[in-house]
Amino acid sequence: MKKNLIWGSLCLVAPLFFAACDEEIESNDDPKKETPSNEPDEFCDTLKGWNIKQRQQIAVPLVLTGKEQEAINKSNAFANQLISKLIKKDTNIVVSPISLEILFGMIMNGQNETALNETKDVLGLSDLSLEDINILMNKISTSLNSNLDPTSYFETQNAIWSNNILFKKKFVETVQNNYSASIANLDFNAEGSSDTINNWCKEATRGMINHLVGKEELKELAAVMANACYFKAEWEGRFHCMDKYTFYDKNGNVVKDDAYKMCNPTANIKYEETDSYELARLPYGNGSFYMDVILPKIGKDNDQFLLNFDWSKVNPQEFKRVENGWDVSFVFTMPRFKADNHHSLLKMMKDLGMKNIKATLSGMNEALYISSLGQLANIEVDEEGTKAAAVSYALLETSGEHFNYYMNVDRPFYYAIREANTGLILFAGYVVVPDDYVEPVEGKYY
Repeated sequence: MKKNLIWGSLCLVAPLFFAACDEEIESNDDPKKETPSNEPDEFCDTLKGWNIKQRQQIAVPLVLTGKEQEAINKSNAFANQLISKLIKKDTNIVVSPISLEILFGMIMNGQNETALNETKDVLGLSDLSLEDINILMNKISTSLNSNLDPTSYFETQNAIWSNNILFKKKFVETVQNNYSASIANLDFNAEGSSDTINNWCKEATRGMINHLVGKEELKELAAVMANACYFKAEWEGRFHCMDKYTFYDKNGNVVKDDAYKMCNPTANIKYEETDSYELARLPYGNGSFYMDVILPKIGKDNDQFLLNFDWSKVNPQEFKRVENGWDVSFVFTMPRFKADNHHSLLKMMKDLGMKNIKATLSGMNEALYISSLGQLANIEVDEEGTKAAAVSYALLETSGEHFNYYMNVDRPFYYAIREANTGLILFAGYVVVPDDYVEPVEGKYY
């Protein structure tokens, strides 16, 4: 009985003791606590530090509304335009449309109405509001970053570095809430600042892309925005035949006579043949991801082929493995291949319809504009699977075009500190000689 009374007393006293400790801790000054901002509500006085999104362990299927699916179908046409514009003789091409679209998703929150509508048109998102686009990009990122396939891995990350530039609060809140963007203040003139950005690229792409911006180039910039995508997956069934064979160009000329041929994978390949092309769908892992391999028929104009290709009409339900049924053998071969590209995209996007792409980003800061836009992309495909990475970036500079009026306070002046609602003067004075000043603090916004 006595033991029960003692334990009962302890159970009653313990919560009071810990509550008292909590109150004492909360009452102490915490140097890490954010101090109230003196900035106008429109701007952020402090850009938050790294907030790298962790990979989710629970699979989140990508389920779209009808309107969202229509937008995705249209955005696939943007992918076709990109590849068609980037095609060069004797050069493998790889580009990540989703990386660019996520990057532009963030940028659109800073664009004026004219530039925003142009961007939406080019990306195939014109039927969606800006809020709808943010929701869609968040849904895509959340799903792709989740554990859809234990044998496949996809991750996308977003980051913004600012060289002591104020971003509007609404913009910061939007890109953090919808894009999980890491936003950090960084002195672009400091030693090692370019390493900070380049190391982020290296980590986000698992070493596939190690360099985004140089030391001297960074000094000329006001901000850097980036999206990184990384993909690695094993085939559902490995290719079990490896040999060398001859690879030709579209005109029948020999390109390589010792290319590595991968053939006859054990995966459940889906196949379709039309008058214009042959298409094979190669699944990865559990089928959450796949690669479509499209082979235009001989005589077709490969440079223009994709411009007329509609991805939404490639229906897996209508695929046939072979024309005469399952009792006919199907032999599939393709080469190992790699591509490592750096695409400069500012002029290309302007040609595609973003006429005002260099307009100031008033939704972020009226002085900022995109001075450079591009993507670094890398892919490796072999008999085991596929590894690919991309970093899409926008380099931002400041513009003086909106500052048409100047006030240079270089002689005696009056000042008044007033209450905003009534105009009540709280402090006032007159300055003849500014004989004292406060040294700016690194990383602090004024």
